[in-house]
Amino acid sequence: MSDRQPSPQRSDRPGRGKPADPAAAWLARCDRGLSAAEQLEFNRWRRDPANARRLAELEGPFAALDRAARLRPADGSRPDEDLLRPKALPHSRRKFWMASGLAAAAAIAILWLPFSGSHRADTTAAGRGIVVRHAPERLALPDGSVVELKPGTRVETDFTGDQRRLRLAAGDAHFTVANDPTRPFIVTAGHVTVRAVGTAFTISASTAAVEVVVTEGRVRVDDAAGHNLIKPVAVTASETVASGAVHHPPALDAGQRVVIPIGPGPLAPVPITAATPEIIDRTTGWRSVWLEFGDMPLAHVVHEFNQHAAEHQQPMLLTADEPTGRVLVSGTFRADGVDAFVRLLCSSFGIDATRQADGRLALHKMN
Repeated sequence: MSDRQPSPQRSDRPGRGKPADPAAAWLARCDRGLSAAEQLEFNRWRRDPANARRLAELEGPFAALDRAARLRPADGSRPDEDLLRPKALPHSRRKFWMASGLAAAAAIAILWLPFSGSHRADTTAAGRGIVVRHAPERLALPDGSVVELKPGTRVETDFTGDQRRLRLAAGDAHFTVANDPTRPFIVTAGHVTVRAVGTAFTISASTAAVEVVVTEGRVRVDDAAGHNLIKPVAVTASETVASGAVHHPPALDAGQRVVIPIGPGPLAPVPITAATPEIIDRTTGWRSVWLEFGDMPLAHVVHEFNQHAAEHQQPMLLTADEPTGRVLVSGTFRADGVDAFVRLLCSSFGIDATRQADGRLALHKMN
């Protein structure tokens, strides 16, 4: 089993994570993920050279180990030694090769279709059973943005002092973009370019099509020549006055998507469609943690679900007695799908569930 997490829990290190040290507090917050407002606040705080130096001191060897393990230059197999040295430079140009699983303040999904892959897996033997945890890894970019990559996805980054560029070679990626209006965040997938006007997005791409799904914020979608690929939405004069705003050129807002077919000819503008909850789940479901069990006693299965639930404020489970805990379970389940898992137990395993006063679901085998 590999116990390696996407990044070390800095708040657990001795002498770190104390409220008196803002840098340590920021490291802990970055580990668990920043909201859009926090990202903006973090960027402002880090612009102070003294704060940047203190942050680099605390990251120390842990940051170097993370970079060495996860980042490779686009043109070679050996890590760039410069990546192992903490830096606080106004102009940071790097190329990273990122693979395996990784997720933005406005949320955009760009997808190469079709694409298949599997999450990074950690396997554990527990008694007579096996559990495999499939989960994407989160990777922090130099500007404070976060990328999640579906396994098999390749992304190269090229950051300068005035822009942040990434190239998605293939696969699915979700970007949490640190808000910095002075440095556009631009992702290229084939001949499609997505520019974050807001703060986050997800991309999925293949040789057949590029799908862009926005869950928060706003993005522009252009071809390689800068021509907009979104068909304008016809509105009446009264609708324009009522809305108080017109997008020039058209942009994708939260809850919208476009699918751009890739063919031998030039790309053509496509209409905007709604990003329904089902579509969002389809395009971003790979970001969830999945638990795969093989003849695992229910007591151990409950423990695995509860570990995830404790981190995400979700319903906890318990086994009411030893016979229930010995029931063997096999299958693959979303770690955040407790309700669906319990329904399956009730329908297929002869298990009943009772809500306790403390909110936990007590599982017991029916006679």
